[in-house]
Amino acid sequence: MNIKFIFYILIYLISLSIVGAESEFPLLDSRLKTDEAALEFITNETYDELSDNLLSGGDQYELEFMIGRRGSGDGELLLPVSMDIFNNELYVVDYGNSRIQVFTLEGEFKRLLHLTGVVKPVHLKITKDSILVVDEGSAKLFIFNHQGQVVKVMGEPGVGIGKLNSPNSVAIDPQGLYWISDDKNNGITIFSPEILFGRKGHYFMNIDEYLPNKYLMAPKGLFAVTEKDRIYVIESGRARILSFDSNGNYVGPVLDYQKQQGKVFMPQSIFVDVVQNIYVSDHISHRILKYGSDGESLGEIGFVSQFNKDKAFIEKEKEDGVESVVAMIKTSDFLPDDSTLNFPQEVKTDFYGDLFVCDWGSNHIKKFSLSFFRKALKSYRSRKFTKAIEYFEKCKQRNPKRHLVEFYVAMCHYYLGIKESDFEKKRSRFDKARKFLNSLKLKSEIGKFRNKHIIEKTQYYLSRVNSYHLE
Repeated sequence: MNIKFIFYILIYLISLSIVGAESEFPLLDSRLKTDEAALEFITNETYDELSDNLLSGGDQYELEFMIGRRGSGDGELLLPVSMDIFNNELYVVDYGNSRIQVFTLEGEFKRLLHLTGVVKPVHLKITKDSILVVDEGSAKLFIFNHQGQVVKVMGEPGVGIGKLNSPNSVAIDPQGLYWISDDKNNGITIFSPEILFGRKGHYFMNIDEYLPNKYLMAPKGLFAVTEKDRIYVIESGRARILSFDSNGNYVGPVLDYQKQQGKVFMPQSIFVDVVQNIYVSDHISHRILKYGSDGESLGEIGFVSQFNKDKAFIEKEKEDGVESVVAMIKTSDFLPDDSTLNFPQEVKTDFYGDLFVCDWGSNHIKKFSLSFFRKALKSYRSRKFTKAIEYFEKCKQRNPKRHLVEFYVAMCHYYLGIKESDFEKKRSRFDKARKFLNSLKLKSEIGKFRNKHIIEKTQYYLSRVNSYHLE
């Protein structure tokens, strides 16, 4: 008997022993039974989601979930104005209820933060050593350790040197000085842990003389960018964002909304991420405005279409014997127009570049998500391969670990090919899988792709799709 023929018979019998059944295309389908497909996961490498997310435009965000609702109970909010993220927890200043609540980053209420002496908190900043609270009620800055004990109290009510009238935000500069914006005093007061600095003595007290005969009008939203040695401040009275160096020298406007003719803005807070993108909450447009480091617009966040369609499902109802299809929402109190914002206040990004917004008018914290890689993996695990490909394709080509995306896209096309009954469609899927797998093989050969597990799996699946191609 022909040795080559015996070899093919043995291969065929082995494949049948693996999957235990025949199908329309034995040499194609018998190798891997669809419902027993072993999905390949890469556990020893991660994809750099932050690289993709922070470089994305505003129109790519979508509302993922909301935290809280109007009320005064645990987990309920009344006019949230400020927040910070620390150790995977979300600290929220619940202004209307005069308290600070702590949530998980998934929105689960954990506890109230009891801080002695705080009357009406308005702004919060957390460092590795301290919890800083600007208290509008007592016109003071409280500094606590992480056990909730008072370390320092700065300021007192009034309009003179070292006094605060309506403090609303705090920032810490690279020298460890505390900058406090005060909109009713139209100035910024700067404290050190030891003394109050005066302009003529050591430092300066108010930055209300940064230009001759010019004064800050209702400053708020202080934000320190250590990498650039800059302190950003929103001059809400003139709808501008200004910058100073850590020595108090005026550097210039970062964004000047007065120059945008035909538009009106009322900026409330500012956040700068690790790649120097700027996020500004605006009370006129009710949006988060995103800008690049040089001030170019990267789009807006907070409009109706930014709604996660995966949260919607269809329910069939019968009325008078007629079946109708009604759009329903999995999460209570969550509708498509909830992706709009209503007087947004403070904004922050988490480690993955997803955006948390204090939506003052709706009494929620809203999370706007990108995270295409995580969404793609979730779809992949649930065998929604077409959806997974859609998300994977949104991952940027310039990402330094793009090979993980290519590997998973290849697997998606491979499993879609396994599921196809039409021979031409099946071969088309395998051709697409081959394209990505060949790319990975090339990377391994030129030393740009060193994950041994992926190399081995790539070569294995490449041999499989090549055999399908030959058949």
